[in-house]
Amino acid sequence: MRAHVAKAYSEENLVPGTPTLPLKNIRSSLLLMLLITVSIVWVLMTLMRPDILPIKRVRVEGEFQQLAPDRLEAIVTDTVRGGFFNVNVEVIKKILLLDPWVHQVTVLRNWPDSLTVQVSEQVAVARWGDSGLINPDGALFTPDSYTYPENLPTLRGPSETYGQMLAQYLKLQEIIMGTGYVINGLTLNDRRSWTMRLSGGPLLILGKKNKLNRLARFVTYIKSGPLENLQEMETVDLRYTNGFAVRWKDKSYNFELGRDHNG
Repeated sequence: MRAHVAKAYSEENLVPGTPTLPLKNIRSSLLLMLLITVSIVWVLMTLMRPDILPIKRVRVEGEFQQLAPDRLEAIVTDTVRGGFFNVNVEVIKKILLLDPWVHQVTVLRNWPDSLTVQVSEQVAVARWGDSGLINPDGALFTPDSYTYPENLPTLRGPSETYGQMLAQYLKLQEIIMGTGYVINGLTLNDRRSWTMRLSGGPLLILGKKNKLNRLARFVTYIKSGPLENLQEMETVDLRYTNGFAVRWKDKSYNFELGRDHNG
């Protein structure tokens, strides 16, 4: 009697049109899904083993003046631990970036067993006193002094002002372009007063303000002819409203043009 009631209750609660799956089919589907999952995990774990698809070749690419590609390849080869899928490229980057002349590093995997390492070398546009070099982004880097390129301008100023000073150097250099001279040194002292030395020429005292206009006025004057031979000048003080003062290497003759010294 109870079995008959239970069967009737079960049949009454079935939703018309609902498909039913035999219990055997459900178990088979679950077992298949489990096997697929285990297989995927096993494949992934196998591929992550260091002895599977080991890195056999390393190639370093870039344009180098200071860095030796053979040395970089040796560093990467000694650093590589693991196979194609689990080699730690971040470790490779960090080790290469320990060299101050290395600016940026990109590591590419090449199927099935090699790496391409693209290295960007630092470019020095100026010296920061005796402390290091400045790149075009205004950032300081500090390689060994014997690796410094020759004929770089030297910038000197308060701590952490190298970016600001590089920007000013580029503006000042643009003004004197065409005179046959380049800036050999640029200094900003603790009182925020600027001086610059021309290569083969005098020390120019620019002062605290209007330095670009002062230099432009001086360049216009020397291009006009009266002061072509800058090599005979020792210093030129541009801190005048409408002129400048010259101290010559020959102390017997000095020259002053303008008035109203203006700091």
